Amino acid sequence: RFGLRLFNRTTRKVSLTDAGQLLFERSGALLEMIDFTEGELHDRATRPSGRLTLTASHPLMLTELPTLLGRFMQRYPDVVPDCSFENRPVDLIAEGFDAAIGGGMELAAGVVAVVGHLNSGVSIETAPIYAAAGIAQIAISTNPKFTQLGHETTFRMVANDNMQARAIGSFASSQFGDVRFAALDDGTPYGKGLTDGAVEQLKAEKREVVLRQSFDDKTVAFDELAAKIKSEKVGVIVSTLNDFQAVALIAALAKIDYTNVRLLGGDTVKTTDMVKAAGQIQGIFATSPVLEAKEFVAGRPFLERYLEAFNVPPAYGGHYSYDSTYVLTAAMQAAKSVKPKDVTAALRRINGYAPVTGTMKWDEKGEQRYAAVGVYELRRGSWELRMRSDRW
Repeated sequence: RFGLRLFNRTTRKVSLTDAGQLLFERSGALLEMIDFTEGELHDRATRPSGRLTLTASHPLMLTELPTLLGRFMQRYPDVVPDCSFENRPVDLIAEGFDAAIGGGMELAAGVVAVVGHLNSGVSIETAPIYAAAGIAQIAISTNPKFTQLGHETTFRMVANDNMQARAIGSFASSQFGDVRFAALDDGTPYGKGLTDGAVEQLKAEKREVVLRQSFDDKTVAFDELAAKIKSEKVGVIVSTLNDFQAVALIAALAKIDYTNVRLLGGDTVKTTDMVKAAGQIQGIFATSPVLEAKEFVAGRPFLERYLEAFNVPPAYGGHYSYDSTYVLTAAMQAAKSVKPKDVTAALRRINGYAPVTGTMKWDEKGEQRYAAVGVYELRRGSWELRMRSDRW
């Protein structure tokens, strides 16, 4: 390439020529710089850094965002958030934002009512917007705060987290006997709140909670926790960890041969992935306020018709949305009006026929009167209903 000899070779040794020595001396510094740059780029890839420009709505600024940003900055100390708060849609590219969280929201003209949302964080933030317009919001979200906001327009489709917490505590106390309990959560508002409620119920049932611990929603290193559970002779683990975390914990318990224990969780463990842990401990149980369609008499025909029409199963909780839409239509007919305030008033009075789940009726707070929580056991590779009740 250079047209010059770079090496002197003999049968006994190899040495650099003058040209080779010059190339070596000059390129050494370059190679070191390349190595340094490569290392720096690797660090940036594995450890995010720099300025993160965000825009968020004012309600989020006053509620969840400060906590979320604090946790984010602990995890990524080299990232510096630069936040702007305003209730309007933004053009991320044109305005130079990296991300928008809960930006401004405008209701389209002619909206009579809303069936949604799934996530409690979204439902809680949007509830004041719907309320200001007098528009009914029927949501599957389970966080108690949704109805505690006090809006006339909020309606919940299913049981809330308070009932689920009572179900966890009551079922564990009545079915597992006088054993020692551990209570674990994933550090999220949902997980921590549900676990705290379950612990409160266990204590009301005179059960002993010997270990209470919070993690983040990513941790999977549980050897130390498993050792604590074993040393405390825990018989039941109440957990709102994610499914992959629960699987990792059960594996850690099996590794130290402590398997005479049960795990009772919430919705986050009621997944197909939990089959990976089946048979490793004495039992795996889950609770959920979102009962499956197949549990209702009319549920199986509904599922068959849906599959025939769309060739895919309905989305999570889809049968509740279907029933809510049906009841909403009945409320419009009863009100003889499609004015939002008239429809909201009719929903407050209605005892509506729900094709899949049976009936929907709301109390003065907007809670579902016929809501129930189911308890499930992982058996033979699937979740089987053990019991359900609306009177936990």
